[in-house]
Amino acid sequence: MADDARLPTEEEIAQLPRWARVAFAARCARRAYSLLSSSPDIDSRHLTIFLRATSTAERSAALALRADATAVEILDFTTTSVSDAVRAASAIIGRAVVWASSEATGVNEKTIALLVEDITLAGLTTQFVWNDYAELTRKYRIQDWTDETSVPQSVFGPLDEELSAKSLAFELVAPEILAPNVIGESLVKLWEAANEYHMARGGGVLTFDEFKQMMPALVPVGPESRG
Repeated sequence: MADDARLPTEEEIAQLPRWARVAFAARCARRAYSLLSSSPDIDSRHLTIFLRATSTAERSAALALRADATAVEILDFTTTSVSDAVRAASAIIGRAVVWASSEATGVNEKTIALLVEDITLAGLTTQFVWNDYAELTRKYRIQDWTDETSVPQSVFGPLDEELSAKSLAFELVAPEILAPNVIGESLVKLWEAANEYHMARGGGVLTFDEFKQMMPALVPVGPESRG
């Protein structure tokens, strides 16, 4: 791990402009999601709520527009029997939405200190979190961001976990009434979109040997398929 692998301090996070701070908390929530999805303490409904809240905070930062916190359902595990990591992840996204919906541009150091504590309890990789903070700091200083400057998640680039992934699984659910050739065409379009995204992020052409093996069985060919 690099020598600069540490969490940013409360003072350092407090120096970020308003929407950069919201974007940073939302980014931490995105990182926590990958950990939550493999936890036995949380079900698919809770994951959906978590993602909805995360998207709300991200959208507010990207538009520099206050969120409507009353329209967002935040997970509350304070009275349930779950791990500290799940509870901390819930607190991270809850804090991001609160910051996004607040009328005030600043936050007190105690609130930021709780965010740092939750990042630790959630088990986020210190180096990744530091990289996110360092990138935000570099850009807001160079570009002279203010509390009114919008901050989309694209300023961070892809998650480090995405860059190190060896495989990507897709699950396509289709109504039974769809013809096999329609399903096949949809799979091809999904593949092409995933491949374009991967290359746009600096990756090479994806391989899909198993996908190609599926196609002959999925899409009828020959005279009998022409009706």
